[in-house]
Amino acid sequence: PVSIPPFIGRTVTQILNESNFATLTRLLENFSVTYNFERYEEKSLYNWIDLLNKFDSILETFVMQDPVSLLIMTSCPIPDDQVFQSPHVPSDELIQLVKQVLRVSFVIVSHSSLDTRVVYGSADRLSLLMCSEHYEIANSAMSMIYELLKNQPKSSLTYLAPIPDLPRVLEAFANVGWGHEI
Repeated sequence: PVSIPPFIGRTVTQILNESNFATLTRLLENFSVTYNFERYEEKSLYNWIDLLNKFDSILETFVMQDPVSLLIMTSCPIPDDQVFQSPHVPSDELIQLVKQVLRVSFVIVSHSSLDTRVVYGSADRLSLLMCSEHYEIANSAMSMIYELLKNQPKSSLTYLAPIPDLPRVLEAFANVGWGHEI
């Protein structure tokens, strides 16, 4: 049966039922895996689908408000004077929440069995988040992609289908991201 490990079930239920960004951030700050998912059934990402879906919607909210992500997603040319004029800019609360979402996602994925990582469905968001002007978010997104790719046979990487766009994203990162060169 698919279920969250009992030692963390209450925390996960609280996270799933919460919608306030600040409260969610506090809940996620306290999220840790102290027992490293010792049994095989605890290592399945299928146990975490509801939580990963919640995280995906949070990442989507951020991506739709982040000027750099919007720029990368836009297929038509944008005049230079309008590039960073977004009607929405992620709030500080949302930025802090996304940092925690990526941290907890990394904890879950890094303790998961390799054969269930195909469940992770936010790879397209990660490729956009790598270009975020927020260093911790970009770095966490890259760490997540690395963790998803690590120790995976090439034939099983089809779930990372949005990543073929990665060279364009990395180029944008080099041109836009914080003035640093890769």
